[in-house]
Amino acid sequence: MQIMPQESIVLTLPRAGRTALFGMTGAGKTLLADTLRTVWLRRQLMGKVLIVDSKPHYRGEWLLSGIKASPLYRKWDTSNPHDFVPGSIVLPHEGNIDHNLRMAFKKHRVVIVQGGKATWPLLMQVMQRFYELFSNRQGPRLVDVDEGADFFEIDRFGGVLLQALRAGRQLGLGVLMGSQRPVFLPKAILTESDRLYLLKLKNEDDLKTIQKNGGLPREIQAPSRFYEWRYYNFYEPDSTLNGRLFKLGGIA
Repeated sequence: MQIMPQESIVLTLPRAGRTALFGMTGAGKTLLADTLRTVWLRRQLMGKVLIVDSKPHYRGEWLLSGIKASPLYRKWDTSNPHDFVPGSIVLPHEGNIDHNLRMAFKKHRVVIVQGGKATWPLLMQVMQRFYELFSNRQGPRLVDVDEGADFFEIDRFGGVLLQALRAGRQLGLGVLMGSQRPVFLPKAILTESDRLYLLKLKNEDDLKTIQKNGGLPREIQAPSRFYEWRYYNFYEPDSTLNGRLFKLGGIA
């Protein structure tokens, strides 16, 4: 995605912010999340990123063993280059979580833990240990949760996701959380976000939920087209950038 001057501010995440990214399937959420994560890594030179991929759809580059991860994705549609995360390592489901995380982050700055519904409890455990294992003194961290609503299918209180949103800032942990259907997210999750990126939504109920439970001003409407997005910073409600319409570029 090509970053224009006016986008440089809104695409720069805080060191340990709470960022929500909402958009229906195909709206451009993956590309926007990838851009936000990449800019964060460029600014936070000691930063570590854990991508929690519960669908899954991201493709990592390496396995913990040091061989290419491409055999994992033989049956996947690999035509979208934005699903590939270069330089990332895919965490195995087997073995000690603490050991695997430490070994992975010795070699790489971006680690992906992924799997279908049967593995979601494990994904939550990995995120819990990422939250607890690394201190702020070791550098900033960002957890990128691809679909926040999945956490509430296995833990109706949201478990570590809500914990990270509420208390992670003091530990240097930033949260980038996406969701296709914000209507399925509880109010406690929506109220913790300090920045919002709004893409095309599936229906009006999703927008009403963000306005009612997340505090988004009602005059800010979701984009009507795919690959467009609006921005809102709750810490700077008078910013002239709030509510502006941006377009995603660099679509292959």
